[in-house]
Amino acid sequence: MDSLLRLITAPDCEIDSDAKLVAGRLRTDPGYQAIQAIPGVGPVLAAVFVAEIGVISRFHRPSSLAS
Repeated sequence: MDSLLRLITAPDCEIDSDAKLVAGRLRTDPGYQAIQAIPGVGPVLAAVFVAEIGVISRFHRPSSLAS
């Protein structure tokens, strides 16, 4: 059982390490900071949004982004 628990929790260390790295790189990004103001959006989900949206200026208006 202990062996299986170690296998299950092993990726947690890598995930935590990567999350810290991404948060550090995005710390000064205004979009990353702003998106975290939405209830339920933390650092990891905010990083996903920033990666998916990309360059925000390519959207002419909010409705373009929301579509």
